[in-house]
Parts: sequence; structure tokens; C-alpha cells
Amino acid sequence: MHAHLRRTGEHAPIIGIDQSLTGTGVCVLTSNRVETRLLEPSKGLHPVHRLRWFRAEFRALLDPGNGADPRTLVVFEGYGYGAKNSHSHALGELGGVLKLALLDAGLEAAVVPPSVLKKFVTGKGNAPKDQVAKELFKRFGVDTLNNNEADAAGLAIIGLGLRGALANGALPKAHLAALKEAERIPTLRQAGIAGQVVVSAPARPRPRAA
Repeated sequence: MHAHLRRTGEHAPIIGIDQSLTGTGVCVLTSNRVETRLLEPSKGLHPVHRLRWFRAEFRALLDPGNGADPRTLVVFEGYGYGAKNSHSHALGELGGVLKLALLDAGLEAAVVPPSVLKKFVTGKGNAPKDQVAKELFKRFGVDTLNNNEADAAGLAIIGLGLRGALANGALPKAHLAALKEAERIPTLRQAGIAGQVVVSAPARPRPRAA
């Protein structure tokens, strides 16, 4: 018999996002449902057009103007600096698109390194990637179709911990210690710069022809 995702009660929505150029995992966690899916751009898109596609998808998912709850907490995966990946620059660009979408939406957010996600779910920061999906099902009864959705679900459950909505005893203390390593990202309002206009530097005078 598998455990269920135990919470302290009603809570605002939490979204977990695991960035991937071919299939970004998304988990939407509310008080009464856990929904996972992939954001999959069309194959063969030019890298710039792919970023534009993801920007539109992130806006649709996160912008309160599109129906998103303004109280939503978004937890997304940080960069794996030790990983050998030929797409690291492209992933960095995707991460930038996501961060700007979050700032534009005004949502509270936190970034979690891959090793911290693994430590939270499995107890080991160097656990194999597919171990996250197995532990999610074993500990919380959350079943996912692929590793990207599993990581997104784990990130959303980290959000439960950050919001204090994860029930006592849901995870061992060693796992919960990983919450301290999540980095909060202040909204523009929290940073005190909401509504400010960024003024560009004055243009330099052109040199006169001799």
C-alpha cells in the first residue's frame, strides 16, 4: 500500500517546472488535485522560435491575466553546473525566458538545484534520475509518465514544504533539510522596483567628420 500526499489543509496553488528544450515538465498542485504534463514544442523549430514558443506557454500558465491565481508559488529547477551537456547555453536561455515570465506575472518563486531536488525526494543528492519517480510513487502515491514530469512533481512538493503545507511526518528530517537550500526569488514588488521605468543611458554624440 502506497502513501498519499499528506498536507496540513487548504493551500494556494503550487507549480513545479522542470525545464527541458524538448519537453518541459509541469506539475500543478492544488488542495484537491495533482496534475502533470509536458510542454513540448514542435520538432525542427529554430532555437529562437522555440524560445518564443516557450515564452507564450509560460505566460499562459503563469500570468494572472490569463487566469492564474496570483497567490501561486512556482518552484523550478536550477542549473546542473556539473553536468556535461552540449545544450547548456540553450537551457540557460530557456531559464532566462522562464524567470522573466515569472517577474512579469508577479508570482512568488523559488529555484532548486537538481541535487537538492534529489535529496528532498530520495534522501541522496546523487541519486539516479529515475529514482525520483520511484520515490514519488512510493512516498506520495504520485505517478508520472516520464522523468521530467516526475521532477516537476517533486519541485511542487518542495513548494508545499516551503509554504508549510506539508504534513508532519510526510518525509524524514534528513529529506526536509533540503528545503533550506531552495533559493527564493523576490517579485518586483517585494524588491521595491515594481512600476519603475528603466531609463536607458543617453546616446553618445557622434564624432564630427573632419
